[in-house]
Amino acid sequence: RTINLGSTFGSLATLLLIIAAVLASLFALMSLASSAMTSGSPDWVLAFVKDEAMREQMREALKQSESNKALNYGWPILMLLANGFAVFGAVMMRSLKLYPVALMAAIVSAIPCLFTSCCCVFSMPAGIWAIVVLMKPDVRAQFS
Repeated sequence: RTINLGSTFGSLATLLLIIAAVLASLFALMSLASSAMTSGSPDWVLAFVKDEAMREQMREALKQSESNKALNYGWPILMLLANGFAVFGAVMMRSLKLYPVALMAAIVSAIPCLFTSCCCVFSMPAGIWAIVVLMKPDVRAQFS
């Protein structure tokens, strides 16, 4: 059984949820890769800077970045988990299974902090749209 969800609008909402979550997951993976590449000794980066004042500013910024390792790795991992849940919920919504999971995924998608960068431009409206579609009594009745 596939989604009816009020015809095309429900299908489009699930598709937008999936696209936004995949884009945000790619951003999170890039953030993790960036954190991994800059961990360790950052001296190779400083070798490209000729201006001594700029080199000192970069050295200080890199020290601050090193002190935020939990944030540098933790936030992208949290984003990956939230976006994975959003994709799972959108798939459940599309297949008309697990209504509470589909609703929670739509709510998670509407939270802008979990979808940083430009992805929240897509995920927030898609999440709100999915919530509106899921709250309709005829749509809720379609779930097994």
